[in-house]
Amino acid sequence: MNNKKNINYKTLIINSYNRDWTIYNNRNNLSLSVNIDLTKNIIESKKLLMPKYVKNITPYINMTINDGKKTQKFQFILNNTGSRNDTNYDGNWDTWSIMNGELETINNIIQLNNKEWVISFTDFLNNELDLGSDSINIVRITKTFDDNQYNILIEKTDIMLFNGHQLNLINKYDNILLKTGDDIDIILKVIEINNNNITVLYDKNDKKNASSLASLNKVELTDITEAYLLNYKAQYSIILSYHSRIFK
Repeated sequence: MNNKKNINYKTLIINSYNRDWTIYNNRNNLSLSVNIDLTKNIIESKKLLMPKYVKNITPYINMTINDGKKTQKFQFILNNTGSRNDTNYDGNWDTWSIMNGELETINNIIQLNNKEWVISFTDFLNNELDLGSDSINIVRITKTFDDNQYNILIEKTDIMLFNGHQLNLINKYDNILLKTGDDIDIILKVIEINNNNITVLYDKNDKKNASSLASLNKVELTDITEAYLLNYKAQYSIILSYHSRIFK
């Protein structure tokens, strides 16, 4: 008898944005602590939401989870692209589903005992999947002649590192995150990207465009001496489902 329909599933979403990206700038090799009792719940791998360029690198994705004592490997295949056939819409993330996900198999269940995980991804050749990096180093910030507009010059000495930032994913009026050396988060709106110069819109008096701390301090961008950027559009999400080991 199949009791699966009586199981109360819950969803756990892990996003690469939530890591301490100024320290762990590589988007691959994600370290985290799972806030779920592994002795009382069963966790299953379901989907990945990956930036759209990933499908040009590999036909399938290997995801490995290591808890320090045991390692498990899962494979995902492209399910839905972000694009829609009937419109000009070009989405930013593709959906990758676990292989044989339609089957009730123990191979999709995460069977780890420790809650401290390191999640990494490899391509079809079992090489590390290049997901790029954040903590984009800012060289200089200058004000333009337009109100509330600034030019942010970012480092480009390492062309491979620069390309890994995936700035080409960013569209006009998208948000980008700036974090100061004092750990203040400021949300900026991108106006234009020209090579390694990013023109942004920022009003220090507008609470919607900055964190509460930044708004309180009314941070002036040109006064910042140390800061880094995160590209929201280059982040990925891991979708897991879990349920109690005891169900009716």
